[in-house]
Amino acid sequence: MSKDNKNTKSDFFKQILDQLAGNPDASIPLVPEFTIRGTGDIWCYDPVEKAFKKIYRGSRVFILKENYDNKDRTLVYTYDNLTVCIDPEELEFVGFD
Repeated sequence: MSKDNKNTKSDFFKQILDQLAGNPDASIPLVPEFTIRGTGDIWCYDPVEKAFKKIYRGSRVFILKENYDNKDRTLVYTYDNLTVCIDPEELEFVGFD
């Protein structure tokens, strides 16, 4: 991974965290938010810890990478500070809250 790529990822996470805190940088476009469809729980794979995590449906998430793995799942960052893989059909666009 090049240094520029690493800075880009760090900047992207900083942008998300600033947006979550209610202090987005006005010079950078907002990152769109999505919600996990349905009600109840869903178990999603956490590639960092190599374990499944329980996520509540209806939770808001940010897309980090589409087609992340060989199952074409999407890598998302949750409001609970988790990075998990989820089927893209489980996500619904909600805007820029």
